[in-house]
Amino acid sequence: MIDYVAAVAAESDHFRRSVTRGRAEATTTTVPACPDWDLDDLLWHLTEVQGFWAEVVGERLPDLSTFERAIRPEPAGLAAGFEEASSRLVAALGDAEPDDACWSWHPDGQSVGWVRRRQAHEALIHRVDAEQAVNAALGGSLSPIDARLAADGVDELLRVMLDVRPVPEWATWQPAGPLVRLEAVLEGTDGDGAGSSPTTWDVRLGRLTGIEPSASGDGGTERDLGAIEVLDEPGSAPPDALVRAPAAELDLWLWRRLPIEATTATVDGDRSAVDRLVELATLD
Repeated sequence: MIDYVAAVAAESDHFRRSVTRGRAEATTTTVPACPDWDLDDLLWHLTEVQGFWAEVVGERLPDLSTFERAIRPEPAGLAAGFEEASSRLVAALGDAEPDDACWSWHPDGQSVGWVRRRQAHEALIHRVDAEQAVNAALGGSLSPIDARLAADGVDELLRVMLDVRPVPEWATWQPAGPLVRLEAVLEGTDGDGAGSSPTTWDVRLGRLTGIEPSASGDGGTERDLGAIEVLDEPGSAPPDALVRAPAAELDLWLWRRLPIEATTATVDGDRSAVDRLVELATLD
């Protein structure tokens, strides 16, 4: 079982050390996954995110009616602001019970346990952003990524961030696209996964169509969007394409932090279906 609170703390520490190095030693830094950002922008972003969830969890907020957005400090105050926000988040997550209720933007995410998982992967991906930015300027390589955490990251991205379900009342889901199978191999980074069976997801591509009502209730906007559904029973149908890779590489590829050409992934079958899948993973 993954200790998400420990993962938030560890990944945040990796992030802090990488950002500290970059801000001290590099003249310029650009975050490859977010090219409009430098390290200060990335540092403030994770500060905002962790401070926000520290308050949501710490106060068990049922909604955001009392939440006040933080103001970005001057550059000299960014590091201290991150330390404070990150420490508050780890403490709040650790002091709460997973089943404690709190607000989230996801219909199935109204609990501290959901926030723990989401923030573990938020910290992981953004520490990769920091390391990629600093390594591009100063040299170096990515810190190891725990294979079980990475495989869980693939699952969270697919099921929480990308899965079309629950389908909105105004929309129709048309699962007429190709089926892509993803296999994450758990080996090499956590010390006990070598030789284990891969974790598998079957992902059906399709389209979400309908007229989305406006917030005012006056009219609406016609939608025709590419979307995915993660099948509950992988292996029930032959895939049109199969991607197999170490869990960490699969996670970073789906988060668009690594091109597939920079991984050891094998791709069999319809490569266009694989390309369409990763195009849908456009989250920052």
